[in-house]
Order: sequence, then C-alpha cells, then structure tokens
Amino acid sequence: MKSIGYINTRCTSNGTINLYGLPNKLHCYSFDLHRSKLLYTGLNSIELDDIDDKLIKDREEIIRNSSAVLVMNNWDRVPTEPTMTLFAQRLALADRCSDTNVEAQRTPVMILVRRKSAFNYGKSL
Repeated sequence: MKSIGYINTRCTSNGTINLYGLPNKLHCYSFDLHRSKLLYTGLNSIELDDIDDKLIKDREEIIRNSSAVLVMNNWDRVPTEPTMTLFAQRLALADRCSDTNVEAQRTPVMILVRRKSAFNYGKSL
C-alpha cells in the first residue's frame, strides 16, 4: 500500500464510543479514499505490544498507518458556520438600523396641527 502521508479528510464514527464520547474507530473518506482507522489517543498503541522491541520502527509505522487523529472544530464538535451566519445577520441588522436612524435625524419633520390642539400635542412629545 502506497503511503499518502498526512491528510485531512472527513470521517464518520465506525466503532464504539469511549469514555470521553469519542469513537474508537473512524471511517475516513474523500473522493478517492475510503479507510477505517483506529482513533489515536496515545493509549491505544498498547495493543501492539506483542511486536518485538527490535522492530520498533516497524511498530511506529504500523501505528502511523492504522490510526487517525480526530481534528475537531470546537469542543462541541459542531460546525461554526451557522453561528457565524447568525452573527453576520445580526451585524447587518444593527448596521441597517443605524443607517435608518441617521437618515431620520437628517430629515426635518414638520407637524401641522390646529391651534386648539397644539398644547395637547406638545405635551405628548
């Protein structure tokens, strides 16, 4: 099998969930790649202790080729795009409100009332 090197692909859970809520196995996929890998935690290399110590380089290569590191965007493991879209919409709304208020302050308003009701109208403003 030809080594591709370090790559970053999408993945799905392909095994049981460990103590930390992470899957033990991952199915890594891309346009031309479909591989199942063990989640590397630093602790799961103990499974390979049966290999002779003089083959330590081979052992490291086996670990490198059979395990994957889960890269998460945040602790919740959810995309940040919806949050970014929400704050962009709120910023656009605040900007639009600010522009409307500035325009309203620049535009003079004249209110015509009868003399009898001017006093009452003036109190309400």
